Parts: sequence; C-alpha cells; structure tokens
Amino acid sequence: MLPWQSYTGAKSGFKEAEEALTKAIRLYENPRAYRERGMLYLQLNNPEKARTDLKKASNLGDKEARNAVKILEN
Repeated sequence: MLPWQSYTGAKSGFKEAEEALTKAIRLYENPRAYRERGMLYLQLNNPEKARTDLKKASNLGDKEARNAVKILEN
C-alpha cells in the first residue's frame, strides 16, 4: 500500500489524501501520485484540477492517466 492510499478509501479523509498526495508529488515527481490526486479531484467534483493532474501523470508516462484524460476529453 502506498502512503496516500490509506486516505482515499474514506470520504472524510479527502483533505488528508490531497495533502498526502501533494507531499508525495513535492518529494518526487511521481506520476502515480498525480493520477491518484487527479482521481481524487474527480470525486470532489473539480474536473479542472483533475484534468491538470491527469495530464501531468500522462506526460510522465502513466498509461491509466492517459486513458482517464481521453475519457475526460470526450
């Protein structure tokens, strides 16, 4: 389990999840962290932030994020 995954399962933990993912991104430009934060933003109904993070993850080589970007752009 990655450090931020323990937060993403609980709705009450969205803020904590965002903070953990942002910290992971600051420490290391991690495509999975960008993808996970993008998906979190989708759950929070913030498609602009989600699209930004998912595109960044995709640009860093994350295939799942690339697929999510394609879905968002349709």
